[in-house]
Amino acid sequence: MDTSETYIKMADCPEIQEQWQYDGGDFYVHRFWKEDGEQFAGKEIVLNLCESCNVIDSCGGTKVGEYSPKGKYIWLPRQDQLQEIYGENDVFKDYPTDRVGRLWNIYKEKGGANRHWIGLTSMEQLWLAFVMKEKFNKVRNGDKWEQLNA
Repeated sequence: MDTSETYIKMADCPEIQEQWQYDGGDFYVHRFWKEDGEQFAGKEIVLNLCESCNVIDSCGGTKVGEYSPKGKYIWLPRQDQLQEIYGENDVFKDYPTDRVGRLWNIYKEKGGANRHWIGLTSMEQLWLAFVMKEKFNKVRNGDKWEQLNA
């Protein structure tokens, strides 16, 4: 599971965070703000292991419904969760080899490695970039997601 600073920054966008269905096995990191209003992620990655009560806050044992973690935490989706987000409208859902082929075609489009995909270092980063491009028509440019021209 990618818990790198790069992946945290990539996952910290409304398109992904709005998909979070709190559940056991979720990874997330606390979100903090500096006095000047700048956001940053904490260093401690939390793994929620409680499936029956969906404990979000490891200190307080808060149950989902009593408290919403959105905004206070940055969800780090696993590869299977990213595939599920993409798979809602996936015509290749039953054919994993077609998904791999689609990933490869996007990676190599325009005669070489697509510049937006260079430097991705984990399958989570690759899948997140794929979901953002295919589902939300956005690509990573530096530290920001940018809308592609239609």
